[in-house]
Amino acid sequence: MQGNAEHIGFLLGGTPQFLEDPRRGLYSYEALRSRLSETRFAKNGWRDTSSPVLRLQTLTHEEIYVLLQHLAEVHTAHHQASYQLFPADYRLFMQEALNRVGSDAFLAPRDLIRDFLSILNIMQQRPGVSVTQVIHGPDFTPSTEDRSTEVEADEYAEFTL
Repeated sequence: MQGNAEHIGFLLGGTPQFLEDPRRGLYSYEALRSRLSETRFAKNGWRDTSSPVLRLQTLTHEEIYVLLQHLAEVHTAHHQASYQLFPADYRLFMQEALNRVGSDAFLAPRDLIRDFLSILNIMQQRPGVSVTQVIHGPDFTPSTEDRSTEVEADEYAEFTL
């Protein structure tokens, strides 16, 4: 449209590799790299929130706790559920999720959300069941995404020890 399209915008979300990979990311196209790269003045905690790329920080445990509370509120309102969650229930779920081996490196918010909503669904479908019963039940195993499909057999693939 060569500047004739008014009020149009695009929002994309992606990993740092999606943006910065010089062979397959957005930075592989020089015109995009020069437009999307961070300014040299955005250092030492200073951020330009008007730039085309906004880098998000990892959620803290406190932010995850608040996120879970809001998810439970939305879930109960939508399903008109009668279960009640207590602060100890949130702490128990977070301990189970965050104390897994590798959770600091591989646990994404989507994994937490999926597991938490599954617990809420079970509690809605089986009135009287508590978070403790679901988590410490005989069949409980926290979800682990099969990340083998994401790992490439490329000699230039990045990895962190």
